[in-house]
This record gives sequence, structure tokens and C-alpha cells, in this order.
Amino acid sequence: MELKTGQIGRVTMLKSGFTISKYENGEFRPARVVKKGEVFRVYGIKVETYATHLDLGNNLWAYLSSHRSDGSNVYFQKTVNYETPSKSKLALLKEANK
Repeated sequence: MELKTGQIGRVTMLKSGFTISKYENGEFRPARVVKKGEVFRVYGIKVETYATHLDLGNNLWAYLSSHRSDGSNVYFQKTVNYETPSKSKLALLKEANK
């Protein structure tokens, strides 16, 4: 997958049948159901009190994990695989966008 400006990683869906959400009026609302093997670019991470979500662009978000308010016992979603590009690839992208 080609790196785009602002991209910090990618996420691959490991299972079908769960939803990705839109963030509207301060809430996450179901947007659509994903299929196994779909790949999305990740542009940011939103950490809330009890959950972490990945910004997929176009106001779409994927649930990554939940955690206690003290940060212990993090539970990671088993339906997504989040990957980050190497530092050398990020440096090349930064150079190309100067």
C-alpha cells in the first residue's frame, strides 16, 4: 500500500461482520459493516476514557481497544491488525512532501 501524507499506519480487518463508525456530535455511530481482508489507512488515534479508536479518514473510525481509567488491563480488539510503517519510509514520505 502506498503511503499518503498524514498517514501513520494501516489496519487490516481480520474478521467480517463488525462495524466501523462515524464520529458525529461527540458520539461514535455505526457507519458500515466490514469484510475480512479489507485494508484501511490510519491517520490518527483517538484515546478516550475507556476506549481507543483509529482514524481511517473520511470521519470513519475503527475500535482498537478498551481499558480501565487507570490504564491497566488493556483489551485489544482481535478483529483488527494495526501496523505502522518503518521510520525510514516515514522519513522518505516527509522528504517527498517538502
